[in-house]
Amino acid sequence: MSIVRMHRCDPGFDMLEATGVVQRSFTDDATLPGRLVDNAAGFILVGPQDNAMIEAARVTGIPCVRIGPAPHALYPMDQVGAADREAMAVVADHLLRLGHRAFVYVHGRPGYPGRIDRLQGFAAAIAKTEGTSLRELSFPDDDEAGDFRTLMEPLLAADFQPTAFFCGNDGVAVTVLSELLRLGIKVPEQVSVVGFADYPIAARVSPRLTTIHSPHREMGAAAVQIIRARMEQPPEGADLPPMRLDLVGRLVTRESTAAASNSAAVWEPL
Repeated sequence: MSIVRMHRCDPGFDMLEATGVVQRSFTDDATLPGRLVDNAAGFILVGPQDNAMIEAARVTGIPCVRIGPAPHALYPMDQVGAADREAMAVVADHLLRLGHRAFVYVHGRPGYPGRIDRLQGFAAAIAKTEGTSLRELSFPDDDEAGDFRTLMEPLLAADFQPTAFFCGNDGVAVTVLSELLRLGIKVPEQVSVVGFADYPIAARVSPRLTTIHSPHREMGAAAVQIIRARMEQPPEGADLPPMRLDLVGRLVTRESTAAASNSAAVWEPL
């Protein structure tokens, strides 16, 4: 994982990323926070990591902010995230208005808590509309689908013919887009694809991806503000409970989504 270490300076703050030595990379070395604490004003924990790393930062006693999912409900650490449940409702509404009723949620590499949360939010949103159905797919890795045709065969054999794929992030969506085009399926004329995060690649593929823009830069800025506030709060506020801050993203509509097509005409030739 990556830990952002903040040194207090006069008049402001400097930030750097650190593992055992200062570098831009990820580590699960849970001894790292303890080794850095004497020279740190606070920790910002970014990206996927195991719970031991997060807990190791928390028990140092200095201000810590987690950007992303907490280890468990009511975990006692300040946390910055995005309003993903609301975003999933917006994605669902967009696709439902286009006439889609059969969906596949593509995790990419399985097991990431944020992607599981997005699946649950999307499933809850489409369940409010009669006649919808949802299936799941996972890949060996985000950019490696394996044999996509083979993955789809059990769904098609069960007479499930999707017209829209919603993906755990934009990288996964690009993989899905590539695999669909490899099978001769046109996007969005026959099948729609939606990503998540609005990474730069979302606007560089063809067709460009409809996606949720997640405010990543703003999350980092908010985390810094929280640490600053924790450092500067008066003694009477020192026992304030941990806070949760969810920033609001937005739907970016591009060319990878369109009105639902005749699904039988898409999948039966396969």
